[in-house]
Parts: sequence; structure tokens; C-alpha cells
Amino acid sequence: MLFLVFFAGCGETGYQTLYLNLYPIGIGETDPFAGVSRLEAALDDGTGKWKIGPPSSSEDFGPLRRCDGCRIEVTGYSAGARLSWGFSPALNLLSKVVKTSLFFTPDTAAVAHAGPPLVDPNEGLIPAGVPESFIFENARGSVAYNRRYLYVDLRVLDDVVIQNDDNWYSGDLVVLAIDGMGDSAEAGRGIDDVVVAFGAAQFAEQWHPQNSPHINYPLLHSFNQRLGGYDVFAAVPIDSLTDGESPGPGWKMKLGIYIQDVDQPGEDPVSTPTWPPGWNPLQNPQATPPEHYPFGSGDLVLKPRLLDARRVTAGTVGLLEGIDDFLSSGAVPLAQHRAACEDNVMVYALWDSSALMLAIESADRVFCARQLMDGDRANLVEFDAVEVTVVRDPYTDPQAYRAVFSPAGGTSFDRMGAGAWDPGEIYFRFDLDGPRPSNDCREGNGYTFWVRIPWRELGYLVEPPDTGELFGFDLAVYDNDRGARSQAAFSPMGPTEDPEALGELRLFEY
Repeated sequence: MLFLVFFAGCGETGYQTLYLNLYPIGIGETDPFAGVSRLEAALDDGTGKWKIGPPSSSEDFGPLRRCDGCRIEVTGYSAGARLSWGFSPALNLLSKVVKTSLFFTPDTAAVAHAGPPLVDPNEGLIPAGVPESFIFENARGSVAYNRRYLYVDLRVLDDVVIQNDDNWYSGDLVVLAIDGMGDSAEAGRGIDDVVVAFGAAQFAEQWHPQNSPHINYPLLHSFNQRLGGYDVFAAVPIDSLTDGESPGPGWKMKLGIYIQDVDQPGEDPVSTPTWPPGWNPLQNPQATPPEHYPFGSGDLVLKPRLLDARRVTAGTVGLLEGIDDFLSSGAVPLAQHRAACEDNVMVYALWDSSALMLAIESADRVFCARQLMDGDRANLVEFDAVEVTVVRDPYTDPQAYRAVFSPAGGTSFDRMGAGAWDPGEIYFRFDLDGPRPSNDCREGNGYTFWVRIPWRELGYLVEPPDTGELFGFDLAVYDNDRGARSQAAFSPMGPTEDPEALGELRLFEY
């Protein structure tokens, strides 16, 4: 795991610290740092650009514009050519310390981020806060996935948009080619492939063999013109890409984007940029209508939401001192996008040689809880509660531990359907800004929660885990505001009992 430390100058408040944790995604044998001679960081709105030194370095690149919702991209270059790229979620650059992880991929690969359960085709993925996945000539795109769909959201710059009125393949056009299993042969299309074309006037399914009644969800699509260009959105049923299998984190697909830019009706294209660069989808250029194939397209890997737990010296974090002890130890909140009407919830994580420590700050103003028997998970989560799920190794050894904590003091521990869990020394605490509820609801002004889980309670009986350890992870906040129930999970696909739908927690130190 690589990370970069910057000091962003801000005239009013002195220096802010921004930690960028670059998590490299090497697909196949391609290392995203291979051949890179320099790295650059920039705000996605183009207001700043800074050269970065080697990993684990500190750079002064202020002043940095103070903003809430800024996103940062990091690009790797060699002799002026872009070799690799990564993009952060939305960040609050008003804070004194900001930390974020971003997936860093070769320029021929992209990440599909764990996404929300529903996306409006006319709004795309931007309001959902999904990081961008790839960039190329005059276009930027985001890819996300959940249990129903693979989403692709593309934004294209184009001053003149020509309608494809006569034929679907005329005018300005975007072709999306997806190979769900990553196994398509040259000039071939399989049962797990989808090839669709978007124009301002017509949409065409060139190839979608599993578009049949047994697929649970329809393919959704939109083409929305805007000033200076257009947006293309597709929600492809994930069953039709995986032949019914349930893809989890690490699943690899192939993705190709072809843009046909026409400036005059009836004339040949003025340009045909593709992602990845050099991909040729027209392997039978004489065919009419044209036939597009996914062979040779870019790698696409499904990745969950990522949370980093920072290492601290054992014994330095006291849980009796409130959330301030977490903050003074260097824990900074996960950057995440809240759903509409959702309470602001900040998630923090620390670890030392003895335990994993988690904390949240919630802006909840109504506290609801009941006195219930320990172990009654089904009823505990009907009221205000925090649930923590940790899976030792979500890929090879899915030992799952799940704990529910109520502000009324009740708890429930289990192994997510695999039997009982009877921990002896888990410490947790709710500090409510207001009266504590007991079989009722009380008005308040937010709360903090933190928990300390000794490593031995998670099965580490000989040695604790070390830097770089990966866990399947979710932290769900259940909220009952006098009957109006909601749940906000760290993983966009949680809470769940499926380890493949969890987020990831990584242990690191800086």
C-alpha cells in the first residue's frame, strides 16, 4: 500500500494536511506504477495541479481552495504520456486533516465502484457520489455495480450534436461493449457479452443474448444533451453479464467505449476516440450495419468501498475521553456521499497491536431504543443501533463476526448464520447529547459511539494482524425516528449477510 502526504496551504487557517493513499490495482501483470516517471495531483475542476514526489513523501502545494465536495485525481506520466490514473471520492477540504484512499489503475484498466441500490438514469452516477473510473479524449466516465446492475455513466464534450435519425449508426454515437466474463474471442461475442449503441435519436441493442424474461431487471438507458455536450447512461442487468453468478469484489470484466463524432449530417466522423486507447471494436469494418466486438477492450475490476484504519501505539487511545482521543490520534473520517435526508455520520478507524477501534459521530436528533434481551438482533435493529461486521478474509477464509450495540445497553453477537459468538472483552460506549432513551424516544442533538474489539476476539490467538491486512467490513447505523426507520451502511450494498457485498477495511500506518 502506497500513500502520499501533502501540506495544502490555506491563508486563513495555516496549513492543512491531506493524505492520499494510492491503492494500486494491478490487473494481470500490469503494475500501475511501472514506467511512471512522475505523478501529478489535480482538483477535478481544473483549479490546481501539483507535481508529486516519490511515494511516502511530503509536498507543499498550497494554497488549496477550501471546498466541500472537491475531488482529486492523480495521474502517472512517462515522457508526457499518461500511463495510470486514480480518482478520489468527494472530500471536505474545509477540515484541518483530510484523508482518502483512491484506487490507482493502469490507463487500460478501470474500477467499477460499489454503488447505491438505485440510480436515476436521467441523473447518472454523479449525484450518488461515485468516483470516476476512466478518462480519455473529450470524455470522462464512472462505473458502479450492485446486486442488480452494472452502471456506466459517460460525460462527453461536443459542441455540435448530430442526431442519428436515419440509422442508429449515423450521427454522433457512443458504443458500449461489455464482456462479463472477460473471455471474448476476436470477432466473437458470447452469451455474457452486451454491446449497445446510444444516439441522440435512437438507442440500439447490437448484442444482448440474455435480454429475456428470465432476467430479473430490464436494461435502462438514457442520452441527455446539455450545453457543450451530452451524457450517456446505461444500467445493464448484472445477471446478463455473469450468466446468473453473483459477482463479488475482485470480479474482472472487459469494458470498451467507442465515440463517433460527426459535425455534419451524412458526413463521415471527424474523430472516433476509444477507451482504452488503441482499442478497435470494428473488426469487420465492411459490415453494414457496423458490428462492434469487446475483444481487446479494457480491464474492469469490481471493487468495494475502502476504509483505512490507521495504526497507533498500543495504549495511547483511551475510550473514556470521548471522540477527541480518536481525532488527536490521527483518525480522520471516511469520505462518503450521503443520501438525501440522511443524517450526517462520520466513520473513523484505528488499530494497534491489541485491538481494532471504530468510532462514529452521528447527527441524529431523535434517540429511540428499548430494553431488550441480549442476543435479540432482529428487534435491536428495529430501533437505534450500530452494527459492526468483520470478516477475517472475504476471499479465502470467510470467518464472519457480527455485533449489534444499542444505546440502551443491549448487544447481540453472532457469526452471520454460522453459530454463536461469545466475546469476553469488547468495550463499547454511546455518548448522547441529550437524554438516554429507555423504551421510548427522546429528543437530542447527535451522539458519538466507539468500540474496541480485541484481536483475540476475532480469532487472532497467537499473533495480531499486521500492516496491509485486509478484512471484509461493514458498519451500519440503524435509525428509528418514532417509526420512520432507515439504515445507513458503510458498504453501499449492506447491511448484508453476504460477505461479497461488504466493504473492505485495510490496516495501514503513516
